[in-house]
Amino acid sequence: MPFIFTPNLVYNLHDDPRWLIYLLSAINGFVLMFLYNLQALLENPFGQMGLDDIKLSEFEFADPAPSP
Repeated sequence: MPFIFTPNLVYNLHDDPRWLIYLLSAINGFVLMFLYNLQALLENPFGQMGLDDIKLSEFEFADPAPSP
């Protein structure tokens, strides 16, 4: 996606310094990578990869009391 947004930045910021366009493109790339990785971690709550995953090994299910 940064390759799609960079020409738009060049067109809209043509009078500004060139380093600003490179900086905004790099920030855009880092934000998109961060959001992609965050989505991958949040996608599967049982994957045991993220900090917020459901850890089924911590749950203990007691046997029901025997009926008389």
